[in-house]
Amino acid sequence: MRARSGRAVFVLGVIAADLVLDRLTKLAAIELLAGAPPRDLAGGLVRLLYQENHGAMLSLGADLPESIRFLFFGVMVMVVLTGLLVFVLWKPAVSRTEALAAALVIGGGFGNVIDRWFFNGAVIDFLNVGIDGVRTGIFNLADVSILAGVIAFVLRRTVARHFVDSHK
Repeated sequence: MRARSGRAVFVLGVIAADLVLDRLTKLAAIELLAGAPPRDLAGGLVRLLYQENHGAMLSLGADLPESIRFLFFGVMVMVVLTGLLVFVLWKPAVSRTEALAAALVIGGGFGNVIDRWFFNGAVIDFLNVGIDGVRTGIFNLADVSILAGVIAFVLRRTVARHFVDSHK
């Protein structure tokens, strides 16, 4: 029981920090970047520009009817994230890496869902990284959190599987 309560504090703390950082950066993007030309940092490696994304990653699904976008990007995402949160808090054996990975995905996911509630179904994006013509899509810190969580989970599973396989 004690391990689960410690895990809950850890997971909820990561989610809360994730949400605060995401919200602050998006509010800054609205204030400083909306209606302004793109700003290059680090010699153009990082570009700051404001965009409202009505779709998922890389605007996938942005052309879907609003009701379908609400169903998938609002309701379904909330159900999945809530299920993941319940799972990670109540599953008896969850490693610290798995708990961190889940918290990052949940925090980033909730951050983007909150945007959709307040910005007419859109997510605020403002970051772009690249060199010359080779650039990423426009994203936000919630997206970075989700990606970091997925990478941490995949690496944890890959390393664990490799360790088990090499010791058979």
